[in-house]
Amino acid sequence: MEVVFLSSPYPAAESMWERWRSGRPASKNVWAEYRPEDRRAWSSVVVGYHFSIVEPGLSDDPPGRTYHLEGSNVVDKMSFFCAIGEAINGPGGYFGWDLNGLADCCKGRFGATPPFTLIWHDFEIARTHLGPEVEYVDPDESEVVRYSPLESIMGILNEHVNVLAM
Repeated sequence: MEVVFLSSPYPAAESMWERWRSGRPASKNVWAEYRPEDRRAWSSVVVGYHFSIVEPGLSDDPPGRTYHLEGSNVVDKMSFFCAIGEAINGPGGYFGWDLNGLADCCKGRFGATPPFTLIWHDFEIARTHLGPEVEYVDPDESEVVRYSPLESIMGILNEHVNVLAM
């Protein structure tokens, strides 16, 4: 099979695609070596790989399965998406790259069939980094909105997933 790599809006993604040219990473947490601002580029490669190269009809695991999220590197939202992708689908795995994607993946067809259990190791690291409220400007309303990234993530997960924080 010939793989064609399209240009990316993330300059750092070019070198990442080079690493992926021969296939997905063999070990977890490769993304953790990148700077926080480059994790979005890593996720763009994961998304591109997943939606263009993953075999059509790849089946989900059966309901009731348990997955382990390695949380020692979950220090921002993008690192969470990298870690949960690997928890569900192995090194370089995809399971959403934003809150909407996470909500879609939790419903099935992306490696895991609900209901399932997610054991989140080193959860306190995420609580420290993702728990406090942050502000952003809502582009539709042009107003400042405050929210907790961790509460938003947990709200989505808790709809379909039994989360055990360790």
